[in-house]
Amino acid sequence: MRSTLPIAAHFLMWPVNFHSKQTVMRLLDQMAAWMMNRFHFHLSDDEGWRIEIPGLPELTDVGTKRCHDLTEKRCLLPQLGSGPLSDNNGSGYFRRADYIEIVKYAQARHIQVIPQIDRPAHARAAVIAMEARYQRLMKAGEPEQASAYRLIDPTDGANTTSVQLYDRTSYLNPCIEGGTRFNDERKIFSFALDNLPQNAETSVDRHGNVFSAKSEKPWSGAYGLSAQLWSETVRTDAQMEHMIFPRLFAVAE
Repeated sequence: MRSTLPIAAHFLMWPVNFHSKQTVMRLLDQMAAWMMNRFHFHLSDDEGWRIEIPGLPELTDVGTKRCHDLTEKRCLLPQLGSGPLSDNNGSGYFRRADYIEIVKYAQARHIQVIPQIDRPAHARAAVIAMEARYQRLMKAGEPEQASAYRLIDPTDGANTTSVQLYDRTSYLNPCIEGGTRFNDERKIFSFALDNLPQNAETSVDRHGNVFSAKSEKPWSGAYGLSAQLWSETVRTDAQMEHMIFPRLFAVAE
């Protein structure tokens, strides 16, 4: 018996390991065949930036690649088994034209694409890329342009560690000029803050202590279901498709 919920969605995590445009198209074909109508397109995270942004070339020149560069001026450090070279699924991105083609392809199949750009946290790829931009423009004698999208606060000496054990380069400061410009809240669809009480009920802090939280906001009910695939260990297109479809079909039904 098919659910009466209006949304049947699929979430796929592209930042940790990149997958080809052709794989996206095949996925959208299968979603349409099973009458699924939302594609949650995760395009940035700590491990990689996956979409071209005209005017900010470092996002793709640096943030989309992993290689052995300890300075991280040419690429992000290798992780998740990507190795010292940039010739595998640890590196890659969608050109602007690719993204437009994907959106139109989805629309023709009655699927809405919901893009996700992580910020202010889970933003290490963007932070490192914009720091490379800052260094390039400072050397060129353009300090004003250099600071325009700098995401690191040079006055922040905090010794912090994220859940993924990254340092303070894993989050941007939305209060500095560059962070405010990069993190324009007027263009954000929604905030994770609404989910904090729910997350607190299932999480513990670094010492193993449980959180307690309460929200006074009324819950409007479920709008639908989503099939998720986190792809930290999913390194090829073939493996991605092998992992997706059992859960995709179950959620569709």
